[in-house]
Amino acid sequence: METIWQDVSYALRTLRKSPGFAIVAILTLGLGIGANTAMFSVVNAVLLVPLPYPDSRRLVRVEEHHSEERSSDLTYATYLDLKRTSRTLTDIAAYRWWTYSLTGDAQPESVKGAMVSAEYFTALRLRPALGRFFTAEEDKPGNSAVVVLGYALWQRRYSSDPHVIGRQVKINDTASTIVGVMPAGFHEPYAAEVWTPLVVAGAFAENRRSHLLKVIARLQNGEDLAPAAAEAGVLAQRIDQANSGVDPGLRISVSSMQQRAASRVRALLIVLIAAVACVLLIACANLANLLLGRGARRSREMAIRSALGAGRARLARQMVTESLLLSACGAVAGILLARWCLPVLQRVLLSSVSGFSAVTLDWRVVAFVAAVTLFTGVLCGLAPALQATHRDVQKSLNESSRSSGGVRLRRLRDIFVVSQLALALVLLVAAGLLIESFSALLRVPLGFEPHGILTMKLFLSATRYPEGSPRAGLYFQEVLQRVRAIPSVKSAAVVDSLPLESGASTDFVIAGRPPLKPGDEPKANIHMTSSDYFQLMRIPLLAGRLFTPQDSANAPRVMLISQAMARQYWPDADPIGSQVTMKDWGPDLAGTVVGVVGDVKLDGLEVATRPAIYWPNQQFVGPFNALVVRTDTPSSSVVPAIRAAVWAVDPEQTIAQISSMDEIASDQFTERRFSLGVIGAFAALSLLLASIGIFGVLAQTVEQRTREIGILMALGAQRADIARLVLSQGLGMSLLGFAIGIAGAIGATRLMSTLLFGVKPLDPAAFAASAAVLLAVALTACWFPARRACRVDPLIALRYE
Repeated sequence: METIWQDVSYALRTLRKSPGFAIVAILTLGLGIGANTAMFSVVNAVLLVPLPYPDSRRLVRVEEHHSEERSSDLTYATYLDLKRTSRTLTDIAAYRWWTYSLTGDAQPESVKGAMVSAEYFTALRLRPALGRFFTAEEDKPGNSAVVVLGYALWQRRYSSDPHVIGRQVKINDTASTIVGVMPAGFHEPYAAEVWTPLVVAGAFAENRRSHLLKVIARLQNGEDLAPAAAEAGVLAQRIDQANSGVDPGLRISVSSMQQRAASRVRALLIVLIAAVACVLLIACANLANLLLGRGARRSREMAIRSALGAGRARLARQMVTESLLLSACGAVAGILLARWCLPVLQRVLLSSVSGFSAVTLDWRVVAFVAAVTLFTGVLCGLAPALQATHRDVQKSLNESSRSSGGVRLRRLRDIFVVSQLALALVLLVAAGLLIESFSALLRVPLGFEPHGILTMKLFLSATRYPEGSPRAGLYFQEVLQRVRAIPSVKSAAVVDSLPLESGASTDFVIAGRPPLKPGDEPKANIHMTSSDYFQLMRIPLLAGRLFTPQDSANAPRVMLISQAMARQYWPDADPIGSQVTMKDWGPDLAGTVVGVVGDVKLDGLEVATRPAIYWPNQQFVGPFNALVVRTDTPSSSVVPAIRAAVWAVDPEQTIAQISSMDEIASDQFTERRFSLGVIGAFAALSLLLASIGIFGVLAQTVEQRTREIGILMALGAQRADIARLVLSQGLGMSLLGFAIGIAGAIGATRLMSTLLFGVKPLDPAAFAASAAVLLAVALTACWFPARRACRVDPLIALRYE
């Protein structure tokens, strides 16, 4: 122990004498270790730490799959079949997200929530903070006027009143009794704050085409998914046989709830982990080069210590101790950096992934940091240690203090530089591909003009405004009339769902055409809009006419279709006047096509444009509607006036999700902007470290070969010859690094295929641009040592030690 302390003490004194070297080394390792710590913390939270529920390894998701290999939620009928027949699953629970209006006891408020079956709480092994959860009897019609509040909502709206249990609250205009409060921190699914019973009645209970329910359950015995998967396969066959042609190709899958939830970010996490590993290796190679150069300058010191009796093991241990000390300091700096990065990573990476715990630095992360610290310390100190213990003592004592350390040392340092350049090129190619993907996404036409549009959601009460009733249409007419009267408002309209946010879809049938086999019917997005929605959004009319105020509830039903739908289903004919029936919305919901409008990105920028059908909202009014307003004034000044106009029509109407259309469009780029920013930062950091590495090697080479350069110049060598000598060494390392890096990038970029949009993993432009950037940086790093070599004075160089 005393010997180890002596090594540590001596290492501290040595590093104190070289503060510049110590700071550069610690910062280099701090960046590498910090990036790896932050990313491992996310991986730990997503893949390693169990979901925050008791015995969560047994929690599973049940999903349907259809002939087109897409996964979907379950129908209520399938959910009932699963509950009735399953012997491998228990606590089978269904839920569906919803938006609720809270009114009566305070200002109207719209909150996110979920309709859940009573088994939902037992499946997750939840315990209420106050009161109780639902009972099975409250899942039935007539007994469902109960509600469970989220902990944050209880604090915010009811001031943490412990006597809130039994209190009446109006939920969607229905008087309901508060029976419980969720535990603190629980807000599943989808940031829910209110939970009500899942009550299904009437024809919907037998419907096998409305895939609306998410289903979770627990494995009955152990954590093996195979028996449950086999049982689900048998159930799917029975359903398909009993309901021939309703859902061809039906399959039912059972998957780990944690793995299913993590699937959305798994590909990105793999790429980011690979990127930070490259950064760490580059940092290690850079520090090893620094230590090798420092070791060469300390060769006489090591020779003297060896002559005084220090053994090779003691010298090697001393060098590794210094490296470990630098790694430990770098780890401290890295942890500080990781703590700063973690909130950003959680907000961007996991904001749309349900169920995971907060990303924290737990014992797994601490163990990872310790392992990385040990790895970097040994890796960076090993080469200098071998160098110090394999030198000839007599030769070292006779050598100048500026000795180069031999050909072996120079080759070792060149290898480190080549490896840095290769890894840097891999990251540059990855960043280049992401830049091209981002650029391709920016070029995707939206189909509308988002600038100057303000949006907000209005959730109508089903009690006061029954779906499809004339009263709902009249309500929106009056709201639009009042909003349009606001001086700063140019125009206003309503639509059931906004572009880029997805909406309902339907199978449809075109009158006069041969019937198709079940499952082969065409599908289209469906939207309900007011008459001036298309002018407001600046969606072009391509044929026919738009909706007019005369397209009222009592008028013949009409519809508009998108250009994609007209092109696909009427390629050589005029669709105007055709009759179209929506299958999933009732046999009588048919209309006449009166116009064709331009395509709009309804399901997101990265999703292929699907056919779309638009109905006049006066003929079909749903419970969810967005008010869209075009204005030239800032939203902060116009929102109060719009609120007042809405509440003047109905003082209990809730208004939620106020945002500009520009913000909604910008959200489409959030994940890609984040991945591009992170990979780009890693690529820039690796490029900086690689350039420092090649600069350091060549600068030391020039310093060590000053006498040789002086002799060459005295013998008639020109400055161009000297520059060529230095640049050729740097260019040789660069070309070798490029060759290895290109080979590595070809393999590595295949992992990124799911992250790319509009560009192939082996895109020549990205490879060429990345190589050009790295070559330019490498030549710049080589130019400064070459310039210094050209300025060597032969007379001074000949006296150089």
